[in-house]
Parts: sequence; structure tokens; C-alpha cells
Amino acid sequence: MLLNDQDLAALPIERRNIGYLPQAKNYGLFPHLSVLDNVTYGLRVRGVDRKERDKRAKKMLELVELHGVEKRRVDELSGGQSQRIDLARALAIEPQLLLLEEPLSNVDQVTKFEVASELKKLFERIEIPVLLVTHGHEDAVFLGGHLAVMVDGKIEQVGTVKKVMQSPKTDLIKRLLRPFGDPDEQRVAK
Repeated sequence: MLLNDQDLAALPIERRNIGYLPQAKNYGLFPHLSVLDNVTYGLRVRGVDRKERDKRAKKMLELVELHGVEKRRVDELSGGQSQRIDLARALAIEPQLLLLEEPLSNVDQVTKFEVASELKKLFERIEIPVLLVTHGHEDAVFLGGHLAVMVDGKIEQVGTVKKVMQSPKTDLIKRLLRPFGDPDEQRVAK
């Protein structure tokens, strides 16, 4: 896999510079550390000095709209706040790519649109590619600019959201991306 003309497979994982947000139910935060220490963790490992770490962490906390919580422990936060702390940590290292694994999978339906809207706004503000892995086609269509539809581990179709929605290559892709089913099929079922 190439990223900015660099073969990632040839690099050790710690040198790939990819920000990662794990699946919502499995936050990668350290419960014994403060919010600030969690956000600065990747920077500390990279040898960034304390002043610069704190500066970047505070900037990222503002970006995810959580400034003022630096001294709190992460186990005192809500699930949504924890997810945003994890996102701030992933962005603090100034990655070349942000990888999100099922970011909306454990968000209740009532708040899902709000969280998805916040993510979409954030994606527009940061200037790095975002790779979103999800089983939720609604999430992919709402958040994505481009889609890669995988079936049984094989990429079946790639393109802009609009292009894939308008011209699905297979019947399965057509069914996956049709949120409410075919109106003709619904009439037959009645």
C-alpha cells in the first residue's frame, strides 16, 4: 500500500504515521492517565518535548470541542467524550492518514446523526485523508467522499459516493446501498 508515494508495507508499524481510532466500544485510552496525558501519549513516545506536546494536545482538544478537561481522568468521561479524546490523540501526532474503525457502531440512534455530523465537519477541517472502515452503509454514504465496497474480503467497486450509488456494479451492491429497499418490491409484498 502506498501513501504519499511511500510503501507502508516496507516500514515498521511505528514509522507509518497513521492515526488510529479503534472501534467505539474498545477505546484505546489509558484509564490511569489524565486526558492530557492520553492525548500526548503518542507524542511522548516519539520524543516530542513536553511544551510542544501540551501545545498540540490543547489544540486537538479544542478541535474536538473538549478544551478544559485536560486534568480529568478518562474514566470520568462519557463514551462520546472518550471517543473524542481518542480522536484528539490520533490527530495530535499529525498523521499522514487517519484510520477509523466503526466510529458509529456503539452510538445510540438518537445521537448518531449528531456524532456523524460532527465527524463530517471535522473531516472537512483536517487536511489529511481519512479511511473509515464500517459495516454500516448509511455511515459510509453519509461520511464518505469515496467508497470502496468489499464483499468477502474482495473489493467489488470503488468510486465517489454519487457514482457508486448511481451505478452499482452488482445486484448485491445495489441492495446494500438501497437503504429502504426497492419501492416496486415493497408494492409486490403488500
